[in-house]
Amino acid sequence: MIKGVMFSRPLAAAAAIGWAAVAGMEWFHRDGVRRRSQAEGIGEARTAELSREIAAKTDYDDEKLTAEQRTFNDLGVHLLSEEAWAAFLQELGPDWSVASDRAEEGKDFSVQRVTLRLRSPSVGDWPIVVAAVKAAERRPGVRVVAVELESSGDQERRSMKEVKIVLSIGWSQRARERRGS
Repeated sequence: MIKGVMFSRPLAAAAAIGWAAVAGMEWFHRDGVRRRSQAEGIGEARTAELSREIAAKTDYDDEKLTAEQRTFNDLGVHLLSEEAWAAFLQELGPDWSVASDRAEEGKDFSVQRVTLRLRSPSVGDWPIVVAAVKAAERRPGVRVVAVELESSGDQERRSMKEVKIVLSIGWSQRARERRGS
């Protein structure tokens, strides 16, 4: 029969110190992993932010700016005349209302934003909208900026609330003087 367990006090103290050292090393290891993980998260967030900034700046790279400059230069060569505007409105017909914003003046031309709204639109008017966009694109000095459609309902009962075509028009000096802009 065993009356007691014999152990060495120095050995027990060394074991306790060893256990405390291992626990401390484990705590430092886990703290280091946590800090690295946080640093990686911050690095990933910063990388994503920089990627967004770079993507936003690609809208202004040399190639796109050169293309915009060419478009601007072409506008100076191909401006809309008052006669061409009247013919365009005649081609559209009475289904469209026209609202224009104030023109931005240039030396020999002005640029004006015009909004065409389809009166009483319906789903069946889609060919009219397509024809209007095509007619605008054929005109020199006219650029289609946006086509906005608003509808409601489901697949079986769809109704059209509003149809807008936003145009940017380059007017010649002569047309601007006639229009009184």
